[in-house]
Amino acid sequence: VSDTKSKITNIIWLGIDQTKKRKAEYDLKELNKSLESKVEQRTLEINKSNLELRETLSTLKETQSKLIQSEKLASLGQLISGLSHEINNPIGAIKASNEYLSQEWKERLDLDLKKSDIKSNLIQFINDGNLGDNPATGLKNRKLRLELIEKLKELDFNFPELYAELFVDNALQNIPDNFLNLIKSNDTIETFQEIRKLLFTERSLQNTRKSIDRLTRITYALKNFTGMQGNTELTPNNLEDTILSAIAIYKDFFQKGIKLQTNFSFTGHFHCSPSDLTQAWSQLIWNSIQSMNQVGTLKIITYVSDDKINIDFIDNGPGITQEIIPNLFKPFYSTKSAGDGLGLGLYLVKQIIDRHSGFIQVSTDT
Repeated sequence: VSDTKSKITNIIWLGIDQTKKRKAEYDLKELNKSLESKVEQRTLEINKSNLELRETLSTLKETQSKLIQSEKLASLGQLISGLSHEINNPIGAIKASNEYLSQEWKERLDLDLKKSDIKSNLIQFINDGNLGDNPATGLKNRKLRLELIEKLKELDFNFPELYAELFVDNALQNIPDNFLNLIKSNDTIETFQEIRKLLFTERSLQNTRKSIDRLTRITYALKNFTGMQGNTELTPNNLEDTILSAIAIYKDFFQKGIKLQTNFSFTGHFHCSPSDLTQAWSQLIWNSIQSMNQVGTLKIITYVSDDKINIDFIDNGPGITQEIIPNLFKPFYSTKSAGDGLGLGLYLVKQIIDRHSGFIQVSTDT
């Protein structure tokens, strides 16, 4: 307060107690911090719960998918089991009939061979493995036929075109000159008809045998697919014996275009189902034979590494692309042409290896 002369005479002091206000502001600030922390914590908990829910949902969907697939395979297995049984009956009848016809044909040939040097030489020629499995087609067939026609014309055959077509279409390979000269010594249409009949009959019997073998392998694979193995108990057995049993199934291929190399470093026994393992090895061998188009080298090696038994099947086929490797062991997946496979072979191999607590992997240079 000042007087008229602007001199301060008194001082009036006004004060407001801000303690409670400041405390309230501080408490509010701390509360906000606490709320923010709780919100952040709750958000993390919600995100974690959402992640767990998504993972659970994904697991449920995967489990549901597997259950549906399992039900489908179980239903399909029942159907296949019945079909396999029904197919086996006519296969048995066809096989028996073919064996009877083969025996009758052989007995008849035995009589005819005494009368014909040509037939005798031709049968011996066929028995030596010169009747090929896969006759040439397309341009290769035409080229082989033209080359043979020229050769037969040089030998003055009366029917070079007919013989060339007959021999090439029946994949008669490496025909020796002495056999051709033998035909030329009695070069009549009757001789041609006899040779044609003999070749066509042999080819028909051969095709029937191959078809029966193929059907038998298919039904056997189907039975394995439906879990109809006779004995799944694991007992001590020799690994080498199971591989040799599988090799014996395809011995004809190893006597022709497939070179087999084996190195069995592991010769001991281990607990296994020998029939199942033989099925697995035979499927792997057959895959290699097919991939090499029945011409190439197959190596089978056994050894122990890191206390594990290893079995390697190595072929020099064209290989496969890396992209299809993850699909190889899925049921009904196949890279083969239609009608040349069911897509169950490698699936069954993996099931058998899994039952033996094993592991299978594929590598390729492609």
